[in-house]
Amino acid sequence: LHHMMYDEANLVFGMAAEADPNCAIAYWGQSMTIIHPLWPDQPSSSELDRGARLVEKALLIGGNSPRESAYLGTTHAYFQDAVSYSEPQRLQKFEAAWKDLSDAYPDDLEARAFYALIHISTADSSDTTYRQQRKSGQITDKILRKSPNHPGAHHYSIHANDWPGLAENALKVADHYGEIAPNVPHAAHMMTHIYTRLGLWNKAIKWNKISADSAWAICVSTGEINVHYTHALDYLAYAHLQLGNDSDVLEIIQTTAELQPPYSKTNRNASAYALAALPARYAMERQDWRQAIALKPKMPSSFPWEVAHDPYIAITHFARAIAFSRLGRPDEATQDIEELERLQTSISANNKYWALQIEIQMKAARAWQIYARGDTQGGLTKMHEAAALEASTQKHAITPGAIIPAYELYGDMLIDAGQFQKALDAYQTSWERSPKRYNSLVGQGKAAVGMEDNNAARKYFTQLVDLAGNSAEDRSNMTLARQYLKDLN
Repeated sequence: LHHMMYDEANLVFGMAAEADPNCAIAYWGQSMTIIHPLWPDQPSSSELDRGARLVEKALLIGGNSPRESAYLGTTHAYFQDAVSYSEPQRLQKFEAAWKDLSDAYPDDLEARAFYALIHISTADSSDTTYRQQRKSGQITDKILRKSPNHPGAHHYSIHANDWPGLAENALKVADHYGEIAPNVPHAAHMMTHIYTRLGLWNKAIKWNKISADSAWAICVSTGEINVHYTHALDYLAYAHLQLGNDSDVLEIIQTTAELQPPYSKTNRNASAYALAALPARYAMERQDWRQAIALKPKMPSSFPWEVAHDPYIAITHFARAIAFSRLGRPDEATQDIEELERLQTSISANNKYWALQIEIQMKAARAWQIYARGDTQGGLTKMHEAAALEASTQKHAITPGAIIPAYELYGDMLIDAGQFQKALDAYQTSWERSPKRYNSLVGQGKAAVGMEDNNAARKYFTQLVDLAGNSAEDRSNMTLARQYLKDLN
């Protein structure tokens, strides 16, 4: 349960109920596996009904102590009349119950850990002070001082610090998490949230490989593709791209294209995101615009795409729209921009976060279309709007990062417009949020060349070669960097 291996936890709690039908906690545990506070999926009406029935069974048996009764009360708070509340409202009720329990039993490390988790889930995504996340991090730190191998404290500490400026706080925890749970797919993946935030690409590659391999073993055992596999592959590909390991990413994309159903229903949204993001990342990070315009939405066709996946289907249209304009074919971007607008409108009532992400994509796509049509200042103004809007939001845990950071796209446009100092500023702003990205280094180097600052250009291009020089030989910008360094010497 603490590792968020919800299907497996449900199975084991079900075995406990079979072994002892009068064990209330067995039914409580099964009900807990339906609630995924930090994941993008929400329980369906049938799952809410199942949760309510499990809670009712647990309450009929009753707790053997006030503390056990308080545990039963946590899921009761969530599932009671659940269909009358939105998911954020249900989580607020859930959080209040866990707070009461952890306050009543301050030495109960499990209660404290679950409260830390739920407290993260109700945080205001626009609060850049990260007040609730910091509080949850403080709770998990205290748990780890008492129980250094506590799985929940490790997991939730990483989530609490998976924010700009906080990731360094959880680096030691991330390193240790792999030691205590090396073969648990989601645990093996979780530390890479921190590694990705800090640009520790080799560590991210190592552990996402381990995660994907162990998740695949479960896929083979159960006969269905689980989210732990697809999620790890997306993070794995993102890290490979920063090192120029393009052939490894192509192999991942080919693997996902050949996957066959069934796909697990648990957090299928995250699988949809990964499958949409992977080919778009590969094309966009390599600036292969012709490959990007060839992308098709809702691929692979074997995946059961549905309306709930619209926020992720938008990724394909975003990549295509940008690519058409980058190729000097802005009129052909219109259809994809209009589709982004339709998707943004359709989800805005029920999913404000992803509606905002699509708005950022729309602004960026329109900016490049305006720019490609010859309105330089109009394009720059619109692109800066997109970058500023993205900077006001936070990335979801479902993703290792934006397909292409908006400030990077702004920097690219400024380079093309010959505004090199502003371009350097844009790339450095992107770097603060997403450090050690390949394309940010390329952009900073190009900006320095444009400014005729040889020392800065040498610094950035040397960093680029050190980062990815052993792998990115097929990328034209690596050839450019090597030639520039050769000329300087």
